[in-house]
Amino acid sequence: MRTLFTTDAVHPRNRYELWHEVACKAIIGHESRPKDRPRFEATLKGTSLADIGIVAFESAPMDAARTARNIADAPNDSLLVCKQLHGELAFEQSGRQVFLTPGAMTLIDPQRPYTAKFAERTG
Repeated sequence: MRTLFTTDAVHPRNRYELWHEVACKAIIGHESRPKDRPRFEATLKGTSLADIGIVAFESAPMDAARTARNIADAPNDSLLVCKQLHGELAFEQSGRQVFLTPGAMTLIDPQRPYTAKFAERTG
């Protein structure tokens, strides 16, 4: 996988905003709020396999959401298959909750709103 973005060489005051812009383009449009903006760090890598886009990312703790506005702005027919590599992540969609730990997987429908809570440096 090639690195699409890393905060390593970005001034701390710009890290989150630049990461968010790239993540919305490379993964999916969303709203998010880092737990500690001045210390935010993230890396985003990607590749493709035939017509399937594959991304891997690590990020500092944050809360994220795919809202009705995000869905209306960029409708698509994708599904998100999420596999937790390390750290912990909690998703909520349509009244259902899943808590991912390393090795766990879930399927997210990006045409429906969801929330995600990244508890620690997650990937």
